Amino acid sequence: MLDGVERLMRAYDAESGNDAKASWRKEIDFELAKILATVAIYAERGKSAPSQVGQNVDLALKWVKRGKGISALVKWIQDLLTS
Repeated sequence: MLDGVERLMRAYDAESGNDAKASWRKEIDFELAKILATVAIYAERGKSAPSQVGQNVDLALKWVKRGKGISALVKWIQDLLTS
């Protein structure tokens, strides 16, 4: 994406007429706006990623605790039946 903007900037620098330069400038601005919009979208999506990870970690910890509790319960019942 940035390669395209670089090509446009080179064309802008090579141009001598004001009207043509204004046209190139509009194209450059439009391409840069698309790039910045894309970055903004990914940044916004990235904000929700840590909370999603945190929720998944909390869920995993909850199931680990349940597993340990069930394991302890099974061991207690086995000890009770063998004594």
